[in-house]
This record gives sequence, C-alpha cells and structure tokens, in this order.
Amino acid sequence: MLLNDKKTIRAWTYYDWANSAYSLIITSAIFPAYYSAIVPEKINWLGVNISRSSLASFSISFSFLFIAILSPILSSIADYKGNKKSFMKFFCYLGASACAAMFFSKKCRGRGQCTVGTHLLYYCLYRILWQHSVLQCFSA
Repeated sequence: MLLNDKKTIRAWTYYDWANSAYSLIITSAIFPAYYSAIVPEKINWLGVNISRSSLASFSISFSFLFIAILSPILSSIADYKGNKKSFMKFFCYLGASACAAMFFSKKCRGRGQCTVGTHLLYYCLYRILWQHSVLQCFSA
C-alpha cells in the first residue's frame, strides 16, 4: 500500500468519517432511545431484579472487557498474516450486521425475559466487532 497516494488517503479519510458518524449516531442517539422503548424499567435477569440502565452498563462493560482480551490476539494474527484489510472488512460487516439485527428484538410485554438477552447480545457483538474493525483500520 502506498502511503502518500491520494486515492489511499481519500479512502481512509472516508472510512474514518463514516465510521465516526456511525458510532456517534448508534451509540449516543439511537441505542439509548431504542433501548428505553424496548426494555421495561425493571428486569428479572437470571433471578435478580435489575434496572435497565444497570443492565446496559454491565453489557457495555462486558463488551469492553472482551475487547481488551481479544484485541491483542486478533491484531497479532492480522499483523502476522498481513491481511489487516480483510480483518477490517470482516469485523466491519459483522458489526453492522449485529447492529442491524437489533431491529428484530421485540418489545417486552408483561412477564418473561422477552428478547432483552438477545438485544444485549446483538449490542455487545456490535460493540466488539465495530471496535475490532476500528483497531484494524488504525493499525494498518
């Protein structure tokens, strides 16, 4: 890859611009409103009553812990094999798919777990995969 090539610089600039807008919109605008609309105020999660904000915080913390553990391993594999761009594409597409899958979570009505677990799983996957695509982008 040529470092001073205008086409390469433009491509990375567009990727970074789109990626920043994506994370800003999903993380700070869409997810909080969507999560508040789909999840009741109190949830019985694995036998414990917990507030929805606490559960969201725990899921974000879990995803960052997972990122901290996996990042060195996946970055080392990408560096060793020399295919950072392929890794970036893979994680980017999978992260976008996980984010889009949140659409299929249903609103909780009455008793039961509903799809809160599924929704949080998709959100954690989105955070983990998106972060790995960003890491591959900036390590290239």
